[in-house]
Amino acid sequence: MKKAQTELAEQKKVKVHAKKVLDKANKELIKVQATVQDKQAKLKELQDQFGNYVGDDEELADTKKGLTEAQTKLTQAQKNQADAQKDYDKAQADYETKVTQNKEAKEALAEFVTQEQEKKVDNV
Repeated sequence: MKKAQTELAEQKKVKVHAKKVLDKANKELIKVQATVQDKQAKLKELQDQFGNYVGDDEELADTKKGLTEAQTKLTQAQKNQADAQKDYDKAQADYETKVTQNKEAKEALAEFVTQEQEKKVDNV
């Protein structure tokens, strides 16, 4: 019984850690999404101005490069978030399994104790 409780406590720690990783990945994803939106807005602004100005090719190219880099970071952040979600889901499932096993062990122990008490009463 003590082993089951220890395993349950360990699973809970794993679940809590996975939740922290997931939360961090979600925050990073939001931050990177905002960066991509900013880069897209800057690119749109430059493209709108491009018709009015000559010689902005370098700034436009830099902005496109920045957008590409931001989109790459967004893709990686999305992958990290998906991985963190998968790890959290697994930790949650493992935790729930341990809770169920712990409950079953308690029930089995209670049944065993009851049977032993009945045997003692019968033997008296």
